[in-house]
Amino acid sequence: MQAEASWSELNEARRAIRARWATNWNLPVVPRSMRYAAARIQSGWRVLDVGASDGRFGRRLTGVDYKTLDIDPRVGADYADFDAVTDGDAFDAVACFEMIEHVTFDEARAVFAGIVRVLKPDGLLFISTPNIHHPWSYLRSATHETPFCYDELGGLAICAGLTVDEVVRCHKDAWLKGLARRFLQPLHRALGIDWAKSILMVARRPAESTRSKK
Repeated sequence: MQAEASWSELNEARRAIRARWATNWNLPVVPRSMRYAAARIQSGWRVLDVGASDGRFGRRLTGVDYKTLDIDPRVGADYADFDAVTDGDAFDAVACFEMIEHVTFDEARAVFAGIVRVLKPDGLLFISTPNIHHPWSYLRSATHETPFCYDELGGLAICAGLTVDEVVRCHKDAWLKGLARRFLQPLHRALGIDWAKSILMVARRPAESTRSKK
């Protein structure tokens, strides 16, 4: 397996992300992470849902070969870990919704390495995490281990050998609440507080990727 990226490499990758999106507020807003990802999934694809829990993302998909990976034995996932995936670069897309914040930073690097290993060349990764600029989105759960800012998440993807296509903020409100938030946006920005609860990154394994398999 290729050696882990150094801190200098990670910082360089983070700067590359910030060069495209200077602040959290530069990220466009979409209504829902799963809905946004599902719209990009094509019929006939093989899809792996990492940290799938009850498989709710799969219920949004039609005409795909949907597989799940979860360490909780009670959910009956297809795979308990990446080592159980024995068919190599088999998946056209990998989804990982609101899971990465539940592991340590080093474990997160291992998750990205596992994702790269099971993605087909040109395959897509959809990964979301609580927005650390939202007052309670990250802190509301005692099981959260690591807060990931958008540039940190993108930096990890780059260091793992992925290309970041886009990063968006995810939020959906009733129109009246949305209007109030627009009015208060200057105050929110001044305080460093965001009303979008999560961020979603879409990354791609390059077709010419030479990242070693486990």
